[in-house]
Amino acid sequence: MRWLTLGFLAGLQFFNHAAFADELKIFVIKPKVRIDWSNPRDLAITSGLDSSGNDYAPIGHFAVQVTCSQQNQYGVRSVLTGMERQDKRLSRKITIDEKLGLGSLFYAFKGQLETKSSTLTELKEALTQQRLKIISVPTSPARCEAMLDFIDQWIASGSYEVYGGGKNVAEGEGSGCADFAMKLFEIATWSNPPSDWIVKINVPKSLIGDGKKKKVSFTAMLERNAWAYSGEPQTPFAIPDSNLVWDWLNQHTQNSGMKPYQYTKHLFPNGLIYNSDDPNAFQTAVREAANELPGSPKESKFEFHYLTNKKPTVVWNSIKAF
Repeated sequence: MRWLTLGFLAGLQFFNHAAFADELKIFVIKPKVRIDWSNPRDLAITSGLDSSGNDYAPIGHFAVQVTCSQQNQYGVRSVLTGMERQDKRLSRKITIDEKLGLGSLFYAFKGQLETKSSTLTELKEALTQQRLKIISVPTSPARCEAMLDFIDQWIASGSYEVYGGGKNVAEGEGSGCADFAMKLFEIATWSNPPSDWIVKINVPKSLIGDGKKKKVSFTAMLERNAWAYSGEPQTPFAIPDSNLVWDWLNQHTQNSGMKPYQYTKHLFPNGLIYNSDDPNAFQTAVREAANELPGSPKESKFEFHYLTNKKPTVVWNSIKAF
């Protein structure tokens, strides 16, 4: 067990420090059972298997750490958090009792920003189970400030109160953990995440329950072995998938969960040639390129606002990394 203890200590230290002065880290936790998006039936079976226990990340999870060289108005320059459902058990109960069917992909569950301590606990657990990979995204001070500004709006507007997919994240409607992480990725890189990370499906409207008048049984999903047919009423749905990101990382690096993959396509679209005799040359080039990035377009003010009884200072203190 000594290696586990050392791993925990190393992990705790690692999560509390950034390799770059201005950086986004994305922590990718894969589910125990791979989610199968081939059709409604396979999605229902695999997600059902993952959700049957009390796992901390039953369908996978994305957490983030934003670390900037400058503090914001709350005296914070680094946060460690992620979007999560307030009560995973209640969410499962709602999905089953209300017979949401695939409406669970769009349903607005009660959400919250995960605290630093809760995030650390999950990351250490995922590390020991070899379910964790990390992406490091170096960025500029201006873009790092923009990420903190976005989180500031997210908190001030109570957007964290809504957890679910298919939401307008840019306008503060709410989000799941994956869409929240990828919005920060977009701000840091001024680009969309790789298409290989994203699941895109057309959901048959016949399988979308609303929790009110329209009920869709679990059996109905098991009887459906294809997504929407041409001409069938349907709703498009897209979401970053932790297994797909995991696969992408396996293709691009042999790193273990503790060593992050450095995403630099936004810095060097055509790759980078450097002197391999100098072990610090690559890191120096990355830092210089990140500092020279132009500022991202200013994020617009949110259109969505929700009532919340939490003071912004309380939320900021709960997610402050160091």
